Amino acid sequence: MTTNTAGLPATRTLELDALTLDPSTRARASLDEDAVARLARSMRWNDEIGLVVDARGSSFAPLDAVTDGESVWVADGFHRVHAALAAGIERFQVSLQEGSQRDAVTFSLSANRDEKRRRTNLDKRHNIERALRDNDWCAWSDARIARLCAVSTPTVGKIRKQLEADGVILPQDVRRGADGRLYPRASSQRSLAGSASARVRKRRSSNRTRKRHARDPLHRAERFDSLGALLAAQPEGSPSLDALIVELLDGSAWDDIVSSLDSTLSPRGVLVAPNSPTLPAIMAIMANTLPYRGCFFAKSSSTTFHVWSLHTIDLITSGKRLGDLLRASCPKLQRLAVLT
Repeated sequence: MTTNTAGLPATRTLELDALTLDPSTRARASLDEDAVARLARSMRWNDEIGLVVDARGSSFAPLDAVTDGESVWVADGFHRVHAALAAGIERFQVSLQEGSQRDAVTFSLSANRDEKRRRTNLDKRHNIERALRDNDWCAWSDARIARLCAVSTPTVGKIRKQLEADGVILPQDVRRGADGRLYPRASSQRSLAGSASARVRKRRSSNRTRKRHARDPLHRAERFDSLGALLAAQPEGSPSLDALIVELLDGSAWDDIVSSLDSTLSPRGVLVAPNSPTLPAIMAIMANTLPYRGCFFAKSSSTTFHVWSLHTIDLITSGKRLGDLLRASCPKLQRLAVLT
């Protein structure tokens, strides 16, 4: 990037003929001819300071542009350029950064958010649609596109649904996170959980009369406040946990949890996690480690728990307590741990 001594983009005056006004880098949905005319009437070139100024002598804000050394793409300031041309002005002050045309497009998506002439809803929609039609950005989450375009997340979600319903863009089953990894779309995750639950066989009536344990397994579960504490408590030899419930749903911790499953879960062990906004990311991390077995709804807590295991589980789809799920999934449950 070309910078000045303060580390900011360099400002200089450039010939207007040297600027590229590409529609793909325009921040506004359309050019407002009335606004161009008003600006043109107030513009003049000041020889003393070598800048374009208004009727009061105040200099106009520089155009924002990006250059790759050959082309100079205007990323913000289309109205000022057209007004200067209409006023017969040949040069304009420009804040210039080094980069590609795509960098100019990226800059333009959130341009004008702090200017006096604020973006209209049509301008915002124009920028959101540009991002959603892009082959790379379309896979971003609604929240990430919202940050890119300086708009609200619900607005992006609403426009995405409209474009998908109209066939303008194709639905995306995955989302690319800020870390560059692909994660299942939340709706896809819910569909996966629903279809998996539908395939789970219902408990036979004879099984419902099975003698219940005197105590709920959760009451005798070992509780650990960190993965390190859990691993330190593991006995030497083969893994001994028949069930691990993970209440800590920080996505960044799941890589470590998954990598340690071989040393914690027994061959008949199950992994259980409650539903949460981070579940799609967790399911993506788990995809190649343990088969997903479905979900269980605990009426006592109005919580849905998701279950993974190496062995096939005769999973019930709902019950009063999580203990019902554990007893049904692991009839020979011996050791249970909760990671809080």
